[in-house]
Amino acid sequence: MANRAMAGKRKKDVAEFQRQAMAMSQERAEDGDRVAVTGVIIGGGPAGMITALALHSKGFRVKVREADQTFSKEYPEPGKASGLTEPLVFSPESVELLKQWGLNHKNENGILVPDLGPNAKQIPFLDLRSLGGRLIRREPSECICIRAQDLCERIREVLPKDHVDIAYHAKVLDYVDISWGAALYLSDGTKAAGDLVIGADGMDSIVRRMMLEDNQRDDKVLHGYIQWQGSVHDSVHAYEFYDDAIQTYLGH
Repeated sequence: MANRAMAGKRKKDVAEFQRQAMAMSQERAEDGDRVAVTGVIIGGGPAGMITALALHSKGFRVKVREADQTFSKEYPEPGKASGLTEPLVFSPESVELLKQWGLNHKNENGILVPDLGPNAKQIPFLDLRSLGGRLIRREPSECICIRAQDLCERIREVLPKDHVDIAYHAKVLDYVDISWGAALYLSDGTKAAGDLVIGADGMDSIVRRMMLEDNQRDDKVLHGYIQWQGSVHDSVHAYEFYDDAIQTYLGH
């Protein structure tokens, strides 16, 4: 009986949400005579936050919704880094894009330079190794390495709160198409509507599953040809990576 009652309430909530979603077409944010385009991003990890940074740089209003309660600031035991505590490596081309999108500051000469925050570290070398670990070649590198959670915090710092709305503990429960985009019903009881919805919620994306047609398969294909290790600013010695090089291994 309890399950049937919960299912009935859920159905009623979704029906009410769908009615409200249609009314959201009248609630678009306007800037003078220009209608501001809104992007809703599901997932507040590195992919979602970088997407928010890019959309904001193009003039979008942005809403980010993350299912977890907040980012963990705890550091893992050595060798046990995972998720937001794992380090990310960005190529010089990627760093240049992040600079263009807002992760920057002016140096003493007034030149705009990349700024991924105090915990980002430049890796001076790229080591090419065999699968057995033998060093084959060492090359200069201009890659930047940073812990994922530190990158997310840095992006949050630069995004203006009046144009970018970030909320946690808000899991997607349902969505509905509306005349100018899509609207989402979230676990915290709120709704979010936008001209576009971007699912940045990982391999097991809820957004992707919801948007697939009934006869479509949700296939995930992984292509892994290299492994790497990098280093980050690590005052608590949580990581056991090479100090000065990214390790690239030949093979699958």
